[in-house]
Amino acid sequence: MRAAASAGPVSHARRQGCDELAFPFISGGEGHTGMDVFEKVKSIIVEQLSVDESEVTPEASFVDDLGADSLDIVELIMAFEEAFGLEIPDEDAEKISTVGDAVKYIQSRQE
Repeated sequence: MRAAASAGPVSHARRQGCDELAFPFISGGEGHTGMDVFEKVKSIIVEQLSVDESEVTPEASFVDDLGADSLDIVELIMAFEEAFGLEIPDEDAEKISTVGDAVKYIQSRQE
């Protein structure tokens, strides 16, 4: 039973052709899987910032790598809140600077 529980997210990532080292935040959990959260966050970012999908990586900084300004950040946070049905307080939003930060934060609120 233990092996099946711990292998779930990793085997899911492997089935999807993903390297779990490149996506350290992938985990199971309620609601969305880690990959679902990443893909949804990525889709929102591509739409909001008009960037290419290939630029949206877990390490990508919203400001430095994706060219977001302060208004873009506010709009992204609002889009994340709406898409995932949660509220992100300002003090938490200030700590979200990369795509990976956003995914980890959303996942932590869904568990």
